[in-house]
Amino acid sequence: MILTGAVLALMTFLDARTNFALELALAPGGRDAAMDHVRAQGVDPAALEAAFDTWMRMSAWPVIIVSSAIFIVILKLYRPSITWWGHVCGYLVAMNALSVITLVAVVLSLTGLEVFAAVVGGLAMVIYLAAFVRIGAGVFKLGPFKLVALFLGVVIGNILVAAVMAGLQFALAIYIVSRFDLSLLRLIEISIEASSS
Repeated sequence: MILTGAVLALMTFLDARTNFALELALAPGGRDAAMDHVRAQGVDPAALEAAFDTWMRMSAWPVIIVSSAIFIVILKLYRPSITWWGHVCGYLVAMNALSVITLVAVVLSLTGLEVFAAVVGGLAMVIYLAAFVRIGAGVFKLGPFKLVALFLGVVIGNILVAAVMAGLQFALAIYIVSRFDLSLLRLIEISIEASSS
């Protein structure tokens, strides 16, 4: 998790583009209309976007930790005899493998090598899945069928984690915008209307 935090910290420190920008929640071509609505409500769009970006970045690590509990439960289902702490350590080995490669992808992206960053990012997921299989075979002593089941469980777990993270981040986004007496859903609606007209 420390390496995951390091990736997020590096992206924040270097002001790298992340998925936390308010404009990414708005329909393409409808941002200006949404920001006009923000101004009409007496709110500075720059202040709203800065607060949104800051709080979404700061919440990324806690959201990752909360959603990661899904993987700990998945691992526990495959080898209940191992302690919860053992499963946490196994999960962290896989996460660290992912984070090290992701760190390289971030650096490549920041140096303008987006194609290489995308390839390395894809490689990171392969290494992450391979780390889970290696943990299953070596530490959990799972046979071939259980290893396939573990692999499928991790893939399904990734989908569940993505859904949980998206839900938590969306709820936080709604809260952040509401602190400015605005509605994120209304801003999205305005941006969709403007982009479709």
